[in-house]
Amino acid sequence: MPPDSPTGFAIYGAGNMGRAVAAFLRGQLLPTVGFIDRQAESLAAVSGLACRTLEQSASWAGSATVVLALHNPAVSVAEVRRQLRAVGWTELLTLPEFCRKYGFRPELGYWLDLEFPWSEQRDAIARVRALWADDDSRALFDAALALRQSDDYEALPRPVPEQQYFPADLARWPQPLHLIDGGAFDGDTLRLARQAGYSLGPTLALEPDPANVARLQAYLADCALSQVTVIPAGLSSLDQVARFSLGAGAASHLSRDDEGMAVQLRCVDSLCAELDFVPSLIKLDIEGAELGALEGASQVLARGQTELALAAYHRPDDLWVLPSYLAEKYPGMFRYYLRAHAENGFDTVLYARLVG
Repeated sequence: MPPDSPTGFAIYGAGNMGRAVAAFLRGQLLPTVGFIDRQAESLAAVSGLACRTLEQSASWAGSATVVLALHNPAVSVAEVRRQLRAVGWTELLTLPEFCRKYGFRPELGYWLDLEFPWSEQRDAIARVRALWADDDSRALFDAALALRQSDDYEALPRPVPEQQYFPADLARWPQPLHLIDGGAFDGDTLRLARQAGYSLGPTLALEPDPANVARLQAYLADCALSQVTVIPAGLSSLDQVARFSLGAGAASHLSRDDEGMAVQLRCVDSLCAELDFVPSLIKLDIEGAELGALEGASQVLARGQTELALAAYHRPDDLWVLPSYLAEKYPGMFRYYLRAHAENGFDTVLYARLVG
């Protein structure tokens, strides 16, 4: 262990990440005093460790370091850090800081990649920074990079979750929407579209996880959205079969090994040709497979009739690889915007709007 290791750790957050941190500390023979969690009174103990509320944790603050085991879209790390300091904590480690100091590696890191070669990407990052169409996009781009490189949660702007894919400060998408919903999950994007006052035209909702498909179909039946066609498949650069890791809800993803269920992946170009479909909007939130899906949509995008809303947070370089790909392949076709729709860098979306 590092020579300046504390006499004990407290773990903020008793969810999956917190339990993974606790197991890691146990394996490293590093002492852990317990968990801090907003649900402490109902949890009592987690993984054999005491669980306290924020206020109750103050008695640990003098002798322990707290690890903020938060890596999700729901809770602001910056705000939790302020709350911990307010009750007396002085020794705090964010999850990236803990990972760098002690060698912990989360199973689903998303943008958190400690081995990423940032120095090799300076030119690419600088080129993309010049692409953004407004100051808000540039500010978010800079803040997201600061988070990835230096663990700076404080610079992130306040997110607007209810406007994901349909931001109120950008021009509205043409209606009715002719939508390809890549990563349709349980219909969450369709719900947001309706809440934002959009009318849905013919829509293709692609979702490979059978549990999610069942929830999606139930939602469509409840709302009588007969214009939405559910396609139990993922999206890729080619029509192919791949292994898929199931059961993670919205985070279900292509398997990184040979395990998982075999699922069909579709290419946007072949799918649209097969169905004689021209989308006005393609939304992609497919757990890091966005670039491949774009590569499979080249014929559709070349027509100049389709706009894009792309998740840009699953991989560290999504922030610049996705807009760079579009700008190079379709020069002058799009204006590029970036917006935040969840805490801690999650649900950062790239909007590519047609020029003219």
